Amino acid sequence: HTFTMNNSTQQNIITGEYFEIKELKAGQWEILPIDLFFNEIGYRIPAHGKKEFRIVFPKSLHLKPGSKYRLYKNYVLEDFSKRNAEKKEVFLDLIITN
Repeated sequence: HTFTMNNSTQQNIITGEYFEIKELKAGQWEILPIDLFFNEIGYRIPAHGKKEFRIVFPKSLHLKPGSKYRLYKNYVLEDFSKRNAEKKEVFLDLIITN
């Protein structure tokens, strides 16, 4: 599976390969355990640019058709004047089919 992360800001952003999957349960988004390792790498996405990511969902995840899921990714604005940049989060709704 692939998805494209679009940077609609006026600044460059930095993101990595890490992602989380959350499931909607009783009105709350809960993180699902993912048995994966992620490369600790930073990708720079220029202002108004985009990057395509390839996602492999482990079979142990057991995503069920009809349930509501979201894929979450963190990013930071590329501002090297700040030592502890504030993490921001984007998400993508997932539709599971058989």
